[in-house]
Order: sequence, then C-alpha cells, then structure tokens
Amino acid sequence: MPKVLKPLNIYLTHTPSNFVILVMTCKLNFDSSFCVLETLQQENDRLTQDMLVVRERLYAEGYVLEREWREIRKAADAEGYVLEREWREIRKAAVEVTLHPDPANRSLKVSKSRLITFTGEGSAEWPSVRGSEGFTSGRHYWEVKVEEKGYWALGVSTHPDEKNIPEKPEEGYWLVRLSARGRKYEAVGKSLVTHPPPSQQESQSPLPLTLEHKLYKVGMYLNYWKGELSFYNIYDADNRYAMHTFKYNFTEVVYPVFSPGCHDKAPLKITRFDST
Repeated sequence: MPKVLKPLNIYLTHTPSNFVILVMTCKLNFDSSFCVLETLQQENDRLTQDMLVVRERLYAEGYVLEREWREIRKAADAEGYVLEREWREIRKAAVEVTLHPDPANRSLKVSKSRLITFTGEGSAEWPSVRGSEGFTSGRHYWEVKVEEKGYWALGVSTHPDEKNIPEKPEEGYWLVRLSARGRKYEAVGKSLVTHPPPSQQESQSPLPLTLEHKLYKVGMYLNYWKGELSFYNIYDADNRYAMHTFKYNFTEVVYPVFSPGCHDKAPLKITRFDST
C-alpha cells in the first residue's frame, strides 16, 4: 500500500527550520518574479515607444510618397513639369546676380534695385547689359521677372564688353527671347540640341518654343561642369516648367546677360534671394 504524505503545513508545524527555509525560498521566488515582471514592463514600454517612432516615420514617409505621387501625376499632365526634389537641388545653386556698375549702353537704365529699363535712346533691337560676375565653373541659378513685357532676351554670353545682342547671334551666345509683342518665344544660339565639339558646331536658326503656361518669371540654371544652361518658366511658388536646355562644352568665362528689348519701357527685374 503506498505511503500517504502529510500536508506540508502540518509537517512544517513540527519543523520550524524547514518553515524558515520555505519562507526564504518563497521570498526569493517573489523577488525574482517581481524582477521578471519589471523587466517585462520595461521591455513593453520600449517596444511601445519603438512602435510610436516607426508609426510616425511611416506616416511621414507616406506623406512624402503621396506628395511625390501627386507631383508625378501633375508631371504626366503637364509636359516639362519639374519635380520638387529636383527643384530643391537647382535652387541650392541660387546666386545673387549684380549688374555691371557702368552699363555700356546709353539705351538702358540700370537701378540699384536691379531694374533694367529701355530709355528710348538708340536704335539697336536688343540693347543689353551683363552681370558683373562671370562664371568659369560650378552651378549657378538666378531669376528674372519679365511680367507683361512683350520683348526681352535672357541667357549667358562670353562677350564681356556687351552693348547689343545681335539679331542673329552666333558665337558665344545662349539665349531665350520673346519678340513679336509677346507672341514668339525662341531659343537662340549654338548647339541647341546636340553637343558636338566647338570645331564642329555650326550656326543654327532660332528654335521656336511653345509654352503651355503664361510666363511671368524666368529661371536660369547654369551647370558649367556638365555643360548645360537650362531655362524654366516659374509659373508660381508650386509650379515650374522646363523651357529649354542648351548643351555646350563651356571653356570660357560666361556672363549672365539681359536685354529688355527696344519696343517697350517696362523693366526686367532680377530676383533677390532671401537665402541661398
């Protein structure tokens, strides 16, 4: 017949030392369990915090993706639309273009606020003034407000003593201009599409440009190292469109050049950047 064990509490009443040992063992087990629970609580708090961080990050990334998707859809609907990410990189190259302090042409009036106005004197079709600083390397971006003007020419030139832009510019000019009382946009200069060596380049006829949106401000981005000069239609703060890009292996100093034309006295205004 198997031996029947007595209940532990009854047995312990007759063994005080064993009771003490059991109490100490229970205390140790309780302390250990409490430590385990505390560790689990800390781990739970850490995981909860990590989840909150991940959720916020996913929310932010989701917002960015949604915004970029909207831009991609906009770009699909509007040829030449420049995405925000690309535009931020271009704007990082913003420079403060100042005008030559002593303009070579009496037909132009240049103010300290960077307004360029035709005075009414002279008979040249495209009287012009250049920027005071030329570029031989790097990336440079600047803007000009053209507003409602019907005539203007903007771009870069290798001619430091510029007085008038020729009607049919060839060597050393890369321009976009508006004429015919605001009805004709065209790119004027060499290497309008291709990028051959200078010895192989030939004079090319002006390239007509078609704009889908009214043009009030022109952005110009020169990447000297890459051999590109790009023009942008800055429609408003959220919308900008590529107009044309010249490709050329620049080897000389190039100067920003500006002409308000000779058919109206409305000014060109070079944009001041608050920060670059």
